[in-house]
Amino acid sequence: MDIDPSDRFKCKVINIIDTLKWKGVTVQEEVTKGIVYFARVSPENNLQVGDTLYLKVLELPHELDEMGAEIQLMDENDNKIDWTYISRGTQPQQNINLY
Repeated sequence: MDIDPSDRFKCKVINIIDTLKWKGVTVQEEVTKGIVYFARVSPENNLQVGDTLYLKVLELPHELDEMGAEIQLMDENDNKIDWTYISRGTQPQQNINLY
């Protein structure tokens, strides 16, 4: 699936962690039910669980292969609230035995 930089994906706030300086906000995209966590959301945004926000996906150059895309959390007016990176399909190693 090709994603255009102008595409927005509707999501809902499903959890908020209140820290001293920032809020950790978890959102769930409506169609795929994918979940993204944003660690540095300003408390000035006054977000609540259940609020509707939007995600933008910006593909990164292949030179930055370990970081596949920048995910931006946006309000209804396209103001960027926070951002994070997701990896390009790398899976965590499983069945590691540490003795």
